[in-house]
Amino acid sequence: MDEISKQKEQINSNNNRLELIAPCTIGNGILPHSVLVDYSADLNALSERSSFFIPASGSGSRMFGFLFEFIETRQENELSSLFFKKLNSFPFSGLLEGDLNDHLEARINIAQRILFGEKLMYSDKPKGLIPFFRINGDPITPFQLQVDHAAKLLGEDPFLHFTVQEKFKMEISSHINEHGNSKNISYSLQDPSTDAYCFSRDGEPLMRDGEYVRRPAGHGALLENLNRISKDYVLIKNIDNVQAPGSDQKALDTWKGMINLLNNFREELSVSIAQQDVERLNQLNQKFGFSPDEIDANAIIELKERPIRICGMVRNQGKPGGGPFWVKKGEVISKQIVELSQVTNDPDQKRIVDQSTHFNPVFMVCALTDVNGVKLDLNKYVENDLYLKVTKQDNGDIVHYRELPGLWNGSMHYWTTLFVEVPEEVFTPVKTAIDLL
Repeated sequence: MDEISKQKEQINSNNNRLELIAPCTIGNGILPHSVLVDYSADLNALSERSSFFIPASGSGSRMFGFLFEFIETRQENELSSLFFKKLNSFPFSGLLEGDLNDHLEARINIAQRILFGEKLMYSDKPKGLIPFFRINGDPITPFQLQVDHAAKLLGEDPFLHFTVQEKFKMEISSHINEHGNSKNISYSLQDPSTDAYCFSRDGEPLMRDGEYVRRPAGHGALLENLNRISKDYVLIKNIDNVQAPGSDQKALDTWKGMINLLNNFREELSVSIAQQDVERLNQLNQKFGFSPDEIDANAIIELKERPIRICGMVRNQGKPGGGPFWVKKGEVISKQIVELSQVTNDPDQKRIVDQSTHFNPVFMVCALTDVNGVKLDLNKYVENDLYLKVTKQDNGDIVHYRELPGLWNGSMHYWTTLFVEVPEEVFTPVKTAIDLL
């Protein structure tokens, strides 16, 4: 009941808002992409010290929202019309059986087989198990592509860690094992004890069949999963951001540059801290822009004992989303990745959002140890006030709940942070099936 009361209070408060000071831009918080060119050499020994961390528990059902609508209304919409026109272009079309004619009932039947048929069942499957491409005529999924991509970057049998749903863990493991390169792949589940309590419109905890209704508390709940990774450098990306073979060289080069940059930055930081050299630290800050203030002796201990992250940032193409900003929390100014839900509707704050030039594609390299390689407890660097408030439909009910501070938002609030511009070619997410075209 104490936890329910706490979460109810969080839902009704505005303590989770951040005060934006300015957007991070090139030369003011974001390093230019040219910086990475200097660090794009082969990884050599760093490969063994690196691992991918890929949240992969998300369902693929959102990819096919337009098909759910088409089945329900029995009327074509713009996306469903394009989908059926290009049906044979999709990598999973060869898995369909039966009538593929072009009349309404046939299309409804196709949509039902894609979403609910025993062979595909994409209404329930994780997104990572849905084919995104064909190679030599054979469909290939994001799980398989992520393994291939990691092998190109980190060498044969690369280290990868996927967070998955429990009911699909064995299927995913078998699926990847059949593809090869699976010796150093591990899995974990999002801890159900972190699930959030849901509240009704009137603010009361929602119950069904005598049990409290709970929902997963967002990717911030994966902080403990990340905390258990033992590698020096961890590469974080989303499962649906993967490029086709032959189109992934820019992404590979960018990863190399970011890993080498982080290693070099941490080594320079370690030497400067060991020598208590404030002048050298300030020169390092001028070069990399990790602190808004002059560094003094009091800041050295904090810099020594913090995890470090380098976050790739892509130029905005259209309306700005969550992205890099200078923010103020209490009396402290820092660089953060901010979601728009964390910002008030104040006109001055909106003006700062509109001035933003980059957004966050989740393309990150993290050092989970201090500058001397000592493993850190990541739970110590969370800003717990920066939870996210969510409203969704759950079995016909409108529910309100709080998600834990986002994994790359409030959960990393007290990390040492560098932002660097990365080319737009490294960001190829699949939000709807139409993106596959």
